[in-house]
Amino acid sequence: MNRFKFKKFGRTLLLLSAVASLVLTAVVWFGCGGGDNNPADNNSESGSNTHVHDWGAWSVTTQPTCAAQGVETRTCKLDATHKETQAVAKLTGAVCETGGAHVHDWGEWAVTTQPTCDAAGVETRTCKLDATHKETREAAKLTGAACQPSVNDNNCGIDGTANSCKTVKIGDQTWMAENLNTETDSSWCLSDKPQYCRTYGRLYAWSAAMAACPKGWHLPSRDEWRILGQKAGNYKDGNGNGSPGGAKLKSEKSNGTNDFEFSALMGGYRSHDGGYVSSNGYWWTSTDDGTADYRYAYYRKMERNDDKLSEGTTVGRVGHSVRCLEGESKTGDYPSGGVVDPSTVVKSEFTDDRDDKTYKTVKIGSQTWMAENLNYGNAMGNTYGNLYYWETAKAVCPTGWHLPTRKEWGTLARAVGGIGDYGTDGTAGKKLRAATEWYTGGTDDYGFSAMPGGYYNVDKRSYERAGSKNGGGFWWTATVTESFSSKAYARTMAGGDKVEEGSFVTVNSNEDRLLFSVRCIMDE
Repeated sequence: MNRFKFKKFGRTLLLLSAVASLVLTAVVWFGCGGGDNNPADNNSESGSNTHVHDWGAWSVTTQPTCAAQGVETRTCKLDATHKETQAVAKLTGAVCETGGAHVHDWGEWAVTTQPTCDAAGVETRTCKLDATHKETREAAKLTGAACQPSVNDNNCGIDGTANSCKTVKIGDQTWMAENLNTETDSSWCLSDKPQYCRTYGRLYAWSAAMAACPKGWHLPSRDEWRILGQKAGNYKDGNGNGSPGGAKLKSEKSNGTNDFEFSALMGGYRSHDGGYVSSNGYWWTSTDDGTADYRYAYYRKMERNDDKLSEGTTVGRVGHSVRCLEGESKTGDYPSGGVVDPSTVVKSEFTDDRDDKTYKTVKIGSQTWMAENLNYGNAMGNTYGNLYYWETAKAVCPTGWHLPTRKEWGTLARAVGGIGDYGTDGTAGKKLRAATEWYTGGTDDYGFSAMPGGYYNVDKRSYERAGSKNGGGFWWTATVTESFSSKAYARTMAGGDKVEEGSFVTVNSNEDRLLFSVRCIMDE
């Protein structure tokens, strides 16, 4: 009996367990499944769980417009397949005054490109209803006091004259007290920003700097900068370099004392590849460095954190500042008499009584030159004249004539359109070359009739570059280089516009020994 009751009790427990399991399953299923989707179900307090949902927040899934309602939706957290929707009221008010067609609810205007004194800016606003819709309008250029020239603005030479330039007299020299700001070809504003020109003036390639100063002023030579440096206290160095000259010439804004009111600013430079460096100040001189590459010239330098005035040489494509000096150069390496009118040239002849050879001559400005290469010592004679060692060339000209110096060649080149201390830039070569014999003939405007005589290489035992095919002319000067007493300057011409310059060995050495042509100039 007891055994029967125990078995009956066990079967009852199993039956109750099965029923409980079915009830629990039904509750879970009905939690987000059964019944209608009434939002009130979420708040039901009845004992039944058949319509209970755990709803998320409402979110707008279709934006309302002025013409139609929108839709917002919420989702059951227990089963994401169960959702509810309800209407969102149509838009009303000012935004719909136009009937809802292409209406925007615009935000505030905001400046997206700042205006400057030189250019208008841009303002933009965005539709609040659709951020892809934007409107832009012009923001007016800056005006008023912020854009008016102040006493610190650099207008020096902006009209092509010196009238607006500040000046200062230091010793016997009158300098511009600010960097030149005349716009020319091959000149730039630091970092290509116009506002920097108004502070620092322009940066010039050397060839542009040579011609940039206004009438009555000139680009100072290396020697004229030396005089300024020595006046500022740099007496120990022969070229006026050192301290404290830099400090006394720099503006207070550039960590200087500005004792002489020269007001040097750190205007930087433009590199030969077009980049810009904004530290320190660099100023061209009119003096080239005398190497075979005429494109290198001397410049002066002052540093923001140093008291020195120093110098260097660099390629002429670099952009440096310009300070002009009043008057014609009197202390530089060349006289400046201006370009000579070809119609004033006087042509004549001269007979060398040593061998009775007759040479054409030409007077250009104050100089009288032989209009042919010297041919003394050459019994056969030829179109291009004789070639000489430098030591021989120094004494080979007839009585009353001499081998011209580097300076005298510079005077000639500048008198016919050359630029620079020695006329190595510009168009002098084209004007001095003969119209014939060259592969590319010159215009021979002055009757100088330079010929492509080439040169003789003693060690190679060969004549080179003579005649019209790839021909060139090479003429000795009487001047040795500053760096090497075993080298002398020579003038060269080829097919271009320039009278170029180089330095060549004059004595026996490991280098080639060369024989060049000679043009004699009359003694004064």
